[in-house]
Amino acid sequence: MNRAVTSVVIVAALALQALARPALAASSTMPAFGSYSNAQIPGKTASVNLNFSLVVPKFLCLQVGSTGATVNTISFNPTAAQVGTGVNVSGTGGDLGGGAVTVLAQGNTGTGLGTLVYSTTNAAGTPLAALTDGTRTISWSTIKVSSTGSALITHPATLTDASASPVTISAALPSVFNVSATWTYSWNDATVVYPASTYAGRVAYSLSQP
Repeated sequence: MNRAVTSVVIVAALALQALARPALAASSTMPAFGSYSNAQIPGKTASVNLNFSLVVPKFLCLQVGSTGATVNTISFNPTAAQVGTGVNVSGTGGDLGGGAVTVLAQGNTGTGLGTLVYSTTNAAGTPLAALTDGTRTISWSTIKVSSTGSALITHPATLTDASASPVTISAALPSVFNVSATWTYSWNDATVVYPASTYAGRVAYSLSQP
């Protein structure tokens, strides 16, 4: 009995193997899932989309003199022989030396024209109508400015006593701009002899755009 049972089991196993062979043979010829291209399956397509977004930040940049928080000092030291003669006295200092400064204006707000202005103040930012030694004054107009570089930021040839409101340098900077120049300062007493002293003040430049 044991042998008969054993032989039946063996025959059944062989029969199952015989039945399995055709299926295995057939499956071996099938391609892997997903191997068909769209060209091999007429009328079938697959599509996907990607959205792109680029956000360019707004910025304004103004440099007059050295970069960073440094405030350059431009000094005029006429000799006794030059006092009262009306000759231009070159300045010293500035980031370029000789009373000259680097000027760079950049902006991209894209919403309107940029405006570059200046105001005359003291070191604390309070409006200052004229250079002063604390008691006496000398007009800002004795300081002359020459410009080279971009015509968009050409400085007025003379500083103005401008304690009441800012003085416009440019009101026509385009909505996107990157312009540079060099401003060189000198002093001319216009033949006036001023009392001996040290007169000081600050010019604050400002760039704005809507």
